[in-house]
Amino acid sequence: MIFDEIQALPIKCVHLFNDAINFLKTFGKSTILLCTATQPHLNKTERPVLLSDKPDVVSITPQESEIFERVRIENKTQPAMDHEQIAALANRQIEQGKSTLVILNTKSDARNVYEHCKSMECEKAFLTTDLCPAHRLSILARLRENLHPKTKRLTLCISTQLIEAGVDVSFDCVIRAEAGMDSIIQAAGRCNRNKENSVPQVVFVVDVQGENLSHLPEIKDGKAVTARVLHEKRGQDLLSDEVISQFYKYYFYEQKDKMDYRIKGDKATVYSLLSNNALDTVTYRDRNKETYKGLPCAFRTAAQAFSVIDGGQTGIVVPYGNAMQLVGEFQRCHDPREKMRILHRLQQYSVSVYPYILKKLEPALCVVDATFYLLSPDYYDPEKLGLLLEPKFSFHCV
Repeated sequence: MIFDEIQALPIKCVHLFNDAINFLKTFGKSTILLCTATQPHLNKTERPVLLSDKPDVVSITPQESEIFERVRIENKTQPAMDHEQIAALANRQIEQGKSTLVILNTKSDARNVYEHCKSMECEKAFLTTDLCPAHRLSILARLRENLHPKTKRLTLCISTQLIEAGVDVSFDCVIRAEAGMDSIIQAAGRCNRNKENSVPQVVFVVDVQGENLSHLPEIKDGKAVTARVLHEKRGQDLLSDEVISQFYKYYFYEQKDKMDYRIKGDKATVYSLLSNNALDTVTYRDRNKETYKGLPCAFRTAAQAFSVIDGGQTGIVVPYGNAMQLVGEFQRCHDPREKMRILHRLQQYSVSVYPYILKKLEPALCVVDATFYLLSPDYYDPEKLGLLLEPKFSFHCV
């Protein structure tokens, strides 16, 4: 069993994941392979994953590692930069003929930086989850063509962290908003990826002025730990195993109380509900004056509380590509199985939004056959930005 990009595991799921892996290995007789460029310390938590005697699949000597030196990280977090300054830093790279990727932590920061980059003389791309999957795939295809050595065109891409994992693109320069060291190293993997340039290229780490990470607590916590590591390891190779090890040592220690998946507004955790369920066991004993003799696990309560992604997002279909044609087919169709197939195809034309965004978009939404939300064309930009919170208006000469 292969688990790729394991560094992206949410901190709240660490102990649940570790025990599931241990079960599969011990009782399921499975061979587990955890893949990542930045190995988290899953084996050093309070409920550790049980690694084999020789867990590293590949061992690389210091001499061999020099072959893989493709980038160098430059710490530019002091002072913090506003959106205009980040755009100016990107522009300097473009003026040097370097295709540049800028990765921000929030969609609002990405949009604002993109707005400041509109006048630059180069190809431009914008990537966030405000674009439906089909839209993002189209932009990524264009990016790959622009960055390919045979069809190369000077390109600037402004993106959120969605481009960091599983996207095979190679820029001449990357600018990354400060986040966890694992994210920074993942971002570095989009720079000089295939060693097109024999000289290591620069990955700038910047602090975004006025950045609001209140809805992104893991990024906020990772950023704080990175700031500490950057201070302590000043002048050292920030891509070294020592630096990433120090990051995880601090990060996992500070997050250890969250790894059992704590339930909001409750003293229980999902881990406890699926194991000894101590709180309910004590409650049963106090009420019935005897010890509960059955299996104490609260499977239903744990299942209701568990969600990998917080917030309960809702998918809305946006008017991009073949979406409206599929919506028409869905409305005319009476076969339940065919309707399900159409719904599955509509997923590539859907954008997921949080409840507060859904409320803002209420005037722009209609419900199709009491099944899904459909967004007005005035609230989706099919060329660049994707989902819009304010309508675009078309003017016609009469």
